[in-house]
Amino acid sequence: MAQSLTARIVWVIVVLACALIALFFTDKVVSEYVARQTTTLITFKRAKQLELPVIVVSKAGVLGVCWLGIEVCPKNPDAIVLDAVKREIRARIPFLSDEDAVNLISYAIAGSGMANMDSIVSKWQPLQIQRLHSLFLRWKGSRDYLQFYNDLFFRHGYKCKDLFHSCYIGYDKFDCCDKFQPRFVMLRGKCYRMIAQFQTAPDVHGRIALLIKQLPSPIVESSKKQPQAIVFLTDNHTDTSTFPRFYVNENESVFVRFVARLLRMSPWESECSMLDEDKGRATCYVKKYHEYRVLGPLNCSLFYLHHRVQGYDVCEPLRIVYNYNVVVNGAIGFVGERCLPHCHRWYHEFKIYRSDITQRFKPTNETIFRFESGFTNLEVYILLDRCRCAFYSTKSTKK
Repeated sequence: MAQSLTARIVWVIVVLACALIALFFTDKVVSEYVARQTTTLITFKRAKQLELPVIVVSKAGVLGVCWLGIEVCPKNPDAIVLDAVKREIRARIPFLSDEDAVNLISYAIAGSGMANMDSIVSKWQPLQIQRLHSLFLRWKGSRDYLQFYNDLFFRHGYKCKDLFHSCYIGYDKFDCCDKFQPRFVMLRGKCYRMIAQFQTAPDVHGRIALLIKQLPSPIVESSKKQPQAIVFLTDNHTDTSTFPRFYVNENESVFVRFVARLLRMSPWESECSMLDEDKGRATCYVKKYHEYRVLGPLNCSLFYLHHRVQGYDVCEPLRIVYNYNVVVNGAIGFVGERCLPHCHRWYHEFKIYRSDITQRFKPTNETIFRFESGFTNLEVYILLDRCRCAFYSTKSTKK
């Protein structure tokens, strides 16, 4: 009888404890819900025009702008005029062999922190690297690193006219070099970024088409030609991440269809940020990459990111080459707080279609990479978290 009574008392205590825990969490959930009542308002809006690929929409009489920029890059960073660079080297280091000159140029490119030079770097022994560094200092002369790399990639690098064959918006041809400007992309090197351009007609009548030439790759590729062109998509902020990106193969046509969404999440949500550094999709990532892969372990800065930091010198190539696999690794691991998307941001969905270039668009006896992109419909999806003043169901509107 005693055992039966004891068991009953234990079970009563367990049931009461469960009931109290349930009441506590129910009260907590309801209190938070009442304090932070939100609902998601989904709005479908048609725009009179969309920038290519910038989006311009009207919301409550106010224009909102989201820049989704296009940047075109060769796959490998050695898209330079090799003979011109050799002449510059021999003007400073006479009688240097052709093999040594090519290795010296490779050392300079790899030492700038650009990717895809690992097949060259992996062959070098420590003594050879030291010798290349001594030759590099003679080649550089009195120039600082920023000046030196500006000469290497801009004076002796490819130009806009070397990259683009022709450009179209709809069926109208435009001057590519009026719309594209040179800049550096993390780990990729020198690329060309498109400035704002409106899409005023849907689908094929308004989308952009780029015919990209095949640039040289005299060091990395045995064919001496770039095997692919790479197109990056960015927002209206300065930094470009390593993704999203699209590889275009020789004589291939790639069409990317955009669908735009504007997200305005509640600022108190833990999965988004209101910090300025998170406004750009790639800003936080590029910053943390630079800190984790370069500033921290090497105590110096990459030349093309030097404007972002203070108190650091530009890395000499020797330090980067010795730590090449670390520097070109884009993974940032868990560095402090993770990068969060901004609470007010644009999000784009992509659909990709690949095919061979038709003879109609292919120049005679020339290898071309074709990239097309645009909005099929001039339509924007707006997802907005709104405060709820009373208990009512999620609302969906269509305008």
